[in-house]
Amino acid sequence: ERWGITRLNDPDEREQAEQVVEQVVEQAVEEMAWDRRWAERLATLRAFEARVDLAIGQLSYGDHTLRDVALDARLTEGRLDVTRLHAAQEGSELTLQGWLEVHAETLSGDVNAQLAAVDLDEALGPLGFETLGTLDGRLQVDLVDGALTLDDTSLDYQAPARSLALHVEADAAELAGTSESGVHLQGDGRYRDEPFAFDLRVGPLLNLDDPDTPYPVQGQVSSRDSFLEVDGTVEQPLAISAVQGAFELSGPDPAQLNRLTGLNLPALPPYSLQGQLQVRDGLIDLNDVTGRVGNSDASGDVRLQLGERNMLWATLHSQQLDLDDLAPLIGAAPATGEGEVASPDQQRQAHEEERQSGVFPDRRWNVQGLRRMDAELRYSASSVSAEDIPLTDVQLDLSLDDGVLTLTPLRVGLGGGEAIAQVRMEAQEEALQGNLELTLSRVDLKAILQKADLAEIAEDTAGTLGGEGQVSFTGDSMAAAMASLDGSLALAMSGGQLHMLVLEGMGLDVGEALLGALADSQEVPMRCAYARLSAAEGMTTLEQLFIDTEDSNITGTGTIDLASEQVALVFEAHAKDFSVLASDSPVKLQGPLDDLGIDVVSRELLARGLLSVLGALVAPPLAILPWIEPGTGENVGPGCQQVMEEFAAEKNDG
Repeated sequence: ERWGITRLNDPDEREQAEQVVEQVVEQAVEEMAWDRRWAERLATLRAFEARVDLAIGQLSYGDHTLRDVALDARLTEGRLDVTRLHAAQEGSELTLQGWLEVHAETLSGDVNAQLAAVDLDEALGPLGFETLGTLDGRLQVDLVDGALTLDDTSLDYQAPARSLALHVEADAAELAGTSESGVHLQGDGRYRDEPFAFDLRVGPLLNLDDPDTPYPVQGQVSSRDSFLEVDGTVEQPLAISAVQGAFELSGPDPAQLNRLTGLNLPALPPYSLQGQLQVRDGLIDLNDVTGRVGNSDASGDVRLQLGERNMLWATLHSQQLDLDDLAPLIGAAPATGEGEVASPDQQRQAHEEERQSGVFPDRRWNVQGLRRMDAELRYSASSVSAEDIPLTDVQLDLSLDDGVLTLTPLRVGLGGGEAIAQVRMEAQEEALQGNLELTLSRVDLKAILQKADLAEIAEDTAGTLGGEGQVSFTGDSMAAAMASLDGSLALAMSGGQLHMLVLEGMGLDVGEALLGALADSQEVPMRCAYARLSAAEGMTTLEQLFIDTEDSNITGTGTIDLASEQVALVFEAHAKDFSVLASDSPVKLQGPLDDLGIDVVSRELLARGLLSVLGALVAPPLAILPWIEPGTGENVGPGCQQVMEEFAAEKNDG
């Protein structure tokens, strides 16, 4: 009665048949896999003959009800012929016909079905399946020597609870490079409201004789302008238990795949990658990956673990990194070079930035995305291309754990020296909270000037830069983070020159007026320079500025409001020989960051408190010497060490 077997007169035969059916159904539900034991169990049915002619107006089972149930079938000598199977249920309808034959070690068959809005939840709910959705269309299943394929099949699948809609056309086809028969699958759909399409040739969808035999799979899956080419094999296609083979992945921006895949890939320029793909037990391995992201090359290995919380491991290397390709990571649109085409999102972002007033991008960061995925990344680049910055190489170790991102450390080669940063960013709140510690040591000024197209000045200039800083910030964009900046930064330079052309190269069109006011010259050799800045909620104060030249010392003070991007700085020259300077009037640098202006002002226009700060000559601290020595600056006349010794001697003499 449990299985509907009620007309077997022999109790032993009835029990044996019931056990066969029960074993078949239970294994199908639990494993969704086939092997030779199936054929052996089903072969028992060859001992039975049956004829079923059934018509029921209404059939209830559990909480489900079927209408117009009809079955016309015959079982004889191991062959089941179904002339007609029909059932309807509240707008859905199924009609099926075909045959299934049990051989000694395999099965054969041919089944045709018409489905009209078949509710799979209602049909398969009693077997433990839920939220499966509905199925429409026609289905033709061929089973030849244990291999199941589809032909002349057209199905529409709707699963709103899974945010999935799918249309598939399936026909029998030969596989390229093999003599096997397989299935050509074409179709499209939407998943999480993202469109996708596929054109694949695969091996048999099911092999009763040998379920462990990998099935070939060849073709393309696409979503918008992103494409995945595959040429490999898949084990147990109905369960997709394992996949391996070659792949090619390309698109305008990896972040466009996030809604479709549920991952948290970063926004980057157009990319094209290829390598070896292996999927097994929830692990996706991309091995021997090579390709390009924007103008940068990339190679290495990537592993992704899918689950309730996805995890990414990657070891990647670039021979040549274009720094502009990383611009999207801070909320800016990358520039597109020759052969590059920006994605629609990046094009819109670039247009927004053109209209944006100010220096810091105000595009919101994907803070929530940092909470959805964990990652461990090791990256290095042998060479770096960066406009106006002489970067040489990059190394970083990145960790993302439960919304906390750390870089320990980020090392960048800069002008023969290096910059080392320790970064921690927490994304548990709506706004990102970050801390940065930076050390800059022994950077060659000559290399910076050459990179800035100031080779004429660099030829006669030698200097060494260094510094350190610690800052914290809170915000959901670069602009918001800068407006919240707290911390301090100290910079020092030994040797070098203060030159009018340098200031003009920085966008200061009145550089001649600045130098004329401060030094009465267009080219001023420097022995030592030091600046210390502090920031509180984006308001940055120049606490100390000291520049020692052959003829004078230059001091300065003022503020830089990072929220409004407004500058108000004042500089003053203190002559060592008062006959040297044409003027002792202070100089004011003011205006927005992207359009600064310089003016010579009278003392009467400046606050007394400000002038008292300007008038103070304070030597740099001894702590700056490890940042800048040994360096090229000390080989071209006096540097910071000599200047500090002179200050100490003057103090002792005083």
